Amino acid sequence: MSSLAPAQAMTQPTLKEWAVVVAALEYGHTILLLRKGGIRETGGTFAIQEPQFWLFPTYEHQKAQWLKPEYGHLLQTAPAAPPTGTPVPPPHVVASWAEVTHTAQITTEDVAEALYPFHVWSPELVSKRLTWKPQQPLYGVLLRVYRLEQGLELEDQPAYGGCKSWLKLPLPPMEAGAAGCMPVLSNDVYDQKVRELSAIAHFTPL
Repeated sequence: MSSLAPAQAMTQPTLKEWAVVVAALEYGHTILLLRKGGIRETGGTFAIQEPQFWLFPTYEHQKAQWLKPEYGHLLQTAPAAPPTGTPVPPPHVVASWAEVTHTAQITTEDVAEALYPFHVWSPELVSKRLTWKPQQPLYGVLLRVYRLEQGLELEDQPAYGGCKSWLKLPLPPMEAGAAGCMPVLSNDVYDQKVRELSAIAHFTPL
């Protein structure tokens, strides 16, 4: 891991997501995020602020019961809570960034059920998110993810907490093809997954 000094980085848009979901994206298990917004979002509604952003693993609200059983093993490397017993919180490790390629609004249970093979969440969690604030759609977001060979460490800050989706963090600019940064999936594999998902929901290019 490498730590960033202030002079080494610029402020970059960063999306908070469960550590297990970030791990699934980094391993290529999924390209699909389902989001509806956090309590501290403007109007409580999720919105894409930038087409490219770093992925910030968080432990908030993460529970094994909200994952499909076959993804429970991700909690071994992205545990449900940060390590305890140390006076200083461990640093956050940022190891990937993403580019939004397509989005869709998911408003019905049948479409949500058809998407089940393509994400890591349990049916109970998806239903819970779909029915919470039913006047607002559940957003499906397809991400092309790039992973660093060496993660970047950020010391914990109180501002990183809270029920919000977006942060501005001192991280370097995102650049596809940069040394030590590779796409998780090949173009062909990613495009095939997009076609499969687009056959279920109306995903449109961003």
